[in-house]
Amino acid sequence: METGILHTHHLVVVIYTLFIALNFVVVLANNRNALLTIKAKTRFVRIIFEVILLGTGVFLMLKSPVGISDYVIVKWVTVILGIVFFVLGTKKMNAIMMALSLAMFVYTYLLGSTRNILLKPEEMRVREAYLNEPDDQTKGKAIYDIACARCHGEDGKAGYRKAKNLAISELSEDAKAGYIKMGRGIMPSYSYMKEEEIQVLVKYINKFKEK
Repeated sequence: METGILHTHHLVVVIYTLFIALNFVVVLANNRNALLTIKAKTRFVRIIFEVILLGTGVFLMLKSPVGISDYVIVKWVTVILGIVFFVLGTKKMNAIMMALSLAMFVYTYLLGSTRNILLKPEEMRVREAYLNEPDDQTKGKAIYDIACARCHGEDGKAGYRKAKNLAISELSEDAKAGYIKMGRGIMPSYSYMKEEEIQVLVKYINKFKEK
């Protein structure tokens, strides 16, 4: 269920962003009649999209094992401001407000993809964690927090988006490393990880194993 809601959320963000871009072009062209026509024909559809956007966002936030992080707060503030600037921008034919709204939604999309306020790719953050942490334990935890906790949770038992319970996993270390490298089912591939990064991650995951 969570996966379907997530895909719906991403799709609505993309469509809404394209809708903002369309209105922005009309405002730049100073074509008030065209803008009024678009507003009249899409008013209820826009409201429905906004409800779906915010509703799916709330659902995903409440279901997330990592809770309300800084990135989630920034994302929510950006989305709400983006909608406000869009409504005001179309009402006042203000290109600056429309540009801000469009920029905010593009940023929101990238924020959702990277899960990082500075839009650092996951690969870069994993590499930094491996290089900067002092020992294998902290390296493994840092990589786990970046790449795994959002579905498996802090203790490996969250089961978000059908993630396996790592505390009862019977997989060997080689099998775990293989799944991390290649992915499996809904779990994505982390092929960007180096062998040494995978090894410290596997050793950290092993600590979840219930005795």
